Amino acid sequence: KKIYLFDIKTMQNKITTFKTSFKMFLYNVQAVFYTEIVKSLFPDYNVAPLEFIAASYNDTLPVQKFILTDEMYNKTLNGDITEEYRYIGILEAINNINKHIELNEFELNLNELHFKKQSKILINSKFTYDS
Repeated sequence: KKIYLFDIKTMQNKITTFKTSFKMFLYNVQAVFYTEIVKSLFPDYNVAPLEFIAASYNDTLPVQKFILTDEMYNKTLNGDITEEYRYIGILEAINNINKHIELNEFELNLNELHFKKQSKILINSKFTYDS
């Protein structure tokens, strides 16, 4: 038993600009979040990571597919530490929110929940298109 997740992204710009949208809107966070929710709802199923299907109204390139690498998936879920930055993952963000709820503290420090810092994205990895 396997569940496949898809998110269809339609664009007016060229397909190659999907990379910019991916970074700007943190689609890696969306993909991991949705995949982990489905895994928790259907524990008896094998859940494939969410695939983005990108198509453009104004481009002659074919529809493109993007799937997060295992490295990007794991860093988005669990966080990452580099020499310059420490990025929290989805699990830590959820734990921070739950901690505030348990302590009955509803003034959250939103800096604890940021998935990006300054202009750098959460994960800077190679982005490739796959048809």
